[in-house]
Amino acid sequence: MDNPAQAGNSNASPEILLSIVEQVLSRSNDFAGSIGTTIQGNTPGVESIGHANDLCNAITQLTSNSKGLSQLFTDEDMEGILISTKSSAGAVKEFPIRCNLHSLLAPQQLAKLLQ
Repeated sequence: MDNPAQAGNSNASPEILLSIVEQVLSRSNDFAGSIGTTIQGNTPGVESIGHANDLCNAITQLTSNSKGLSQLFTDEDMEGILISTKSSAGAVKEFPIRCNLHSLLAPQQLAKLLQ
């Protein structure tokens, strides 16, 4: 988001961004559900890693399209959207750490989850 050399998706539109926000919400719910079943001991965590990858891909699309959409608006108009996008991406990255997933997953699984 902070790299000026990366312009984001130049074909981004408000409609595309809204669709991606809905995807991020869906992927985060899937991930949260899989973490819950992992914590309960019903799955070994492999499903959670798959859902984490899906969520990370959706967040990547969100950041790229948010930055691309910024080309259509003034800096003042886009400041709130870009701050929210950065905050969302940061929260996704910190989530496994805050949930103490390191105590639930093998080190290799946690490393893959945090990539």
